[in-house]
Amino acid sequence: SGLRLQGRQNVTIRDLQLQNYYHGIAATGCTGLRIEGCQSRGSAEVAANTVFLDIWRPAAEAYGGAICLNEVRDSLIVDNDLQHQMNGLLAYHSHNLTVSGNNASYCSGFGFHLYGTSHSLYTDNYADYCCRYQPREGGQGHMG
Repeated sequence: SGLRLQGRQNVTIRDLQLQNYYHGIAATGCTGLRIEGCQSRGSAEVAANTVFLDIWRPAAEAYGGAICLNEVRDSLIVDNDLQHQMNGLLAYHSHNLTVSGNNASYCSGFGFHLYGTSHSLYTDNYADYCCRYQPREGGQGHMG
């Protein structure tokens, strides 16, 4: 990870630019984070159009992404550029998040992935052209 936080409270990350990490920002067990105006691109990626992604994959085995939150509470993720990679924002077992004004377009996986996350507000975010093609026998495939 470009920046890893564990068990931290009331941390603000602003205007950070990261590229080519497994996760740009990874936070576990944190409260009161504010991630604002950051850009993270080129996170680790399973080759596009090879396998369909497992939506039940746990946090310990999370696919690469710009921001990966695990057990994060009462936090703001605003106005970030999370485009052009496998996943934009991964939120595992997190609560009371406000996620607003983020752009997670052109990802080969998930723009925004919520796993066990609740009581959160996601508003005015973009995740355009986030898709994956799974090849199948006979030249057919599945787009998802």
